[in-house]
Amino acid sequence: MEECQRLLSVCEKLQGRNKITPYLKAIILTALHTGLRKSNILGLRWDQVDLKARLITVPRTKNGEFHSIPISDVLLEELRKLLRQRLQGAEWVFAAPGKEAQVDLRKAWERAKREAGIDKGFRFHDLRHTFASHKIMAGVDLRTVQVLMGHKDISMTLRYSHLSPQHLHDVINRFPKEDTSKTEDKLAAGWQQPLDTK
Repeated sequence: MEECQRLLSVCEKLQGRNKITPYLKAIILTALHTGLRKSNILGLRWDQVDLKARLITVPRTKNGEFHSIPISDVLLEELRKLLRQRLQGAEWVFAAPGKEAQVDLRKAWERAKREAGIDKGFRFHDLRHTFASHKIMAGVDLRTVQVLMGHKDISMTLRYSHLSPQHLHDVINRFPKEDTSKTEDKLAAGWQQPLDTK
């Protein structure tokens, strides 16, 4: 999470100096809070965003299926901000009125990573991996993450479910609080009883 916050902070500074990518922070925030693919984010239209129902609906496959993802509190605030800035006739969420949807973030993305001290091998698509991993580490079950990611097969979700070593260390000592003392008492009592040699 620390790296994500650092990246967003750098994006905010960059977009103040870089008129080519004025929506950089909002684009990355959308990726972190929805897990959507870059093509879906950059091609996002206002008619796909329902702020009242708090849903984003995007095409998922070529056969006409659609995928809906709830809008988080943080993303809702960001989208409302963009909507207030929207001028009449704007079709794309991340483009000015009369402009085409943004298709290339490479230069701005690489610069943001460099200034945030993030490994240059980190890809935009890895934000989708980050979304899934953060949900799993927060205790969200795999089936729910599968639905959020729009995966038909849960084996696809498992590819994104790698847990950080620190998270594994954090959870190894977790036990139900109300049962811990009772369990320890029972274990202690068990060790004190003589073994049955019959």
